[in-house]
Amino acid sequence: MVAYEIYVAAPNVRLPVSRRRRLSDATASAEDVADLQRHCLRVMTAVGFMQPEKPKLLDRRLRCLLSRATLVESEVQILRGLLTAVQAHLK
Repeated sequence: MVAYEIYVAAPNVRLPVSRRRRLSDATASAEDVADLQRHCLRVMTAVGFMQPEKPKLLDRRLRCLLSRATLVESEVQILRGLLTAVQAHLK
């Protein structure tokens, strides 16, 4: 609580470089995030985490989670790379 009050009282304090997003990291487009979601669902199905005939609310909840995250392009690339590696490992 004290740290929050100090933060509010000093709005011009700059965060360390490691805590700031780099200017080169543009926010991911809605299309990129939708592609990531579809990729996640394919991998979830491939590993048996999701059954396509009984998806329940997984598709919608995943969409909400990804849209709430405000991902940048590099983060989407990291996740897509991870998913691709999982797919390669399954073959």
